Amino acid sequence: MNPQPYPATSVIAAFAAQAEVGQAGPALRERASAALVDTVAGAIAGRSEPGVAVGRAVLADQTSPGPATIWATGAQVNPPVAAFLNGLSGHVHDYDDMTDPLIGHPSAGLWPTLVALGQAHRVSGAALLDAYAVGYQIDVALDRALPVGPHFRQGWHSTSTVGVIAATAAGGRLAGLDSTQIAHAIGLAATTAAGSRENFGTDTKSLHAALMAYHAVLAVRLAGAGFTANPAQLEAPAGYFAVFGQPGDPASLGAALHGPWALLSPVDRPLVKPYPSCGSTHRPMAAALPLAAQLADRPDRIEQVTVTVPPGGFIPLIQHRPVTSLQGKFSAEYAVAAALLDGQVTLDTFTDRAVNRPAAQALLRKVVLRESPCPPFGGPQLTTGYATVEVEADGQVLRGRADAAPELPPTRPVLTAKLAGCLDFVGLDWSAEAIAEQLWSLADQPALGPWNSLSPERPLPVPTD
Repeated sequence: MNPQPYPATSVIAAFAAQAEVGQAGPALRERASAALVDTVAGAIAGRSEPGVAVGRAVLADQTSPGPATIWATGAQVNPPVAAFLNGLSGHVHDYDDMTDPLIGHPSAGLWPTLVALGQAHRVSGAALLDAYAVGYQIDVALDRALPVGPHFRQGWHSTSTVGVIAATAAGGRLAGLDSTQIAHAIGLAATTAAGSRENFGTDTKSLHAALMAYHAVLAVRLAGAGFTANPAQLEAPAGYFAVFGQPGDPASLGAALHGPWALLSPVDRPLVKPYPSCGSTHRPMAAALPLAAQLADRPDRIEQVTVTVPPGGFIPLIQHRPVTSLQGKFSAEYAVAAALLDGQVTLDTFTDRAVNRPAAQALLRKVVLRESPCPPFGGPQLTTGYATVEVEADGQVLRGRADAAPELPPTRPVLTAKLAGCLDFVGLDWSAEAIAEQLWSLADQPALGPWNSLSPERPLPVPTD
C-alpha cells in the first residue's frame, strides 16, 4: 500500500485560517508596515511606464468603480483590477523587496492581493498586517518544500509560481474563509501558477506579479462563493508539487510554518532594494561603484571589465546587449557599465535613454562575465555570495569586491526617502511624509477604507493620463 501523501494543502489552509499573529508583538507588524511602504513606493514609481499604461488601457472596460485603490493614481475600482494594476506597476521597476529563500519578490503579489481584499472586506489595519505576516510565512515554507532552487533554475519565476499560493491563502484569511474554503482557494490558485524567466527584461515580468495578484483575489472570491477545486491539490499525484517540485519535500512545510516568524529572521526577511534592477545585479554594481571616481576622466580608456560571481549568479541576467530600460535591469554588462560611468544608481539609471547612450553601449561590450566558487581576490567567500569587478585601464587594474548583498535598512526615515524619490521620478508633488505616516499607522485603523486620501490633510490627486 502506498503511503498517504503529506496533507500540504490542508496544513497551509489551517495555518492561514488559525495562525495567532498578534502574540508576536509589534515588531512583526512594524516589519509588515515597512514592506507595505516600500511596495507602494515602487508602484508609484511605475505609474508612467509604457507597460503599465497599456495595462490600464486594456482593462479600462473592466474598471468599474469599487472599494479597492489603485495606489499610483488614487482611483477606486473593483478588487481584481486593483490587484492586477498594483502588481503591474509595483514590479515593473524591480524596485520592490526580494528575499533569498524565494529567489524572488514576496511583496510584489502579496500586498496587491491583500490590500484589495482588505479594502473590499473592510478589515482592520492590524488584520491586514497580520495577513501579510501569514502570507510571507507560507511563501518561505513553500520555498523550502519545493525546493525553490531547482524550480527557479528550470525556468520558473518563483515570485509568481510560489507567490500565488501564499497570496491566496493569506487573502482567504482576510476574507474570513474557513480552512476548507481556503483549501479550495489554494486548489484554484495552483491551477493558475505560471511565469517563465525567459520573459525577464520585458513587460511580462511585471505581468507575472499582476496576474498572480489578480488570480489570488479571484480564487478567494470564487472559493468564498462555493466554487470548488481539489482540496488536496498541492500533494495530489498530478498536483502542484508533482509539477513544480524537483523533487519536493512537502513534509517540511509544517516545521517552516510553525517555526519562528520568517519576517523577522535575519536569513529569511525581505530585503529592501537600494537599486531598481534585478537583485543579481546588486553585488556587481556595489563592487563597481567605488571604482567610478578613479575612472571619471578616462572611461574611453577602459580596455576590459571582468565581473566574477559564484556559479549560478548570472542565471536571471539574460539580457547581454540591452536596448531598453527593462532589458538593462537584467543585464550584468549594462548594470556594471552604468555604475562605472555614473558613480551612482538611481531610477534614472534604467531608462531607455540611459541604456542607449553611446558611452554605456560601448562600455558594456567590454564587460566579461565569469563564474567561480572562489573569488579571484580578497580571500575566500565568507558570506552567501560575492561579486568582484576588475577594470583594466591605462595599464592598471582596478579592483572592487562586494560580499554582502546591498540593502536599505527598513526604517521609517529611509523608506520615506525612497518614497520621496519615487514620487520625484514621476513628477508628483504628493507628500511622501503624509503618505508614509498614513501607511505606518495602519495598525491603529479599525476598518480599511479607500486610499484616495492617504493623507488626512490632502487627498491624492487622480491623474488624467
